[in-house]
Amino acid sequence: MHPDGPRGIHSPVPVAPLGPMPAIASGRGLQIPLPHFNLTEQMAHMQDWQHHADAQFSNFNNMMQQQQTNLQAYFHF
Repeated sequence: MHPDGPRGIHSPVPVAPLGPMPAIASGRGLQIPLPHFNLTEQMAHMQDWQHHADAQFSNFNNMMQQQQTNLQAYFHF
């Protein structure tokens, strides 16, 4: 059996890196706390990803322009 339980079956309690998260009983029923994340770190990660994606698109665009230039020179357009 897989360490997290049978494959294909999802546990009703999210599993944190250090083990299951405790469920909290309140007047509104059972609540499961959401993992905390740092918004500033998340925004920095998203910006890094965007810069990487922009660089990839720019490289692709430059490659396509160079191919077009090469084809025009080859066929003497």
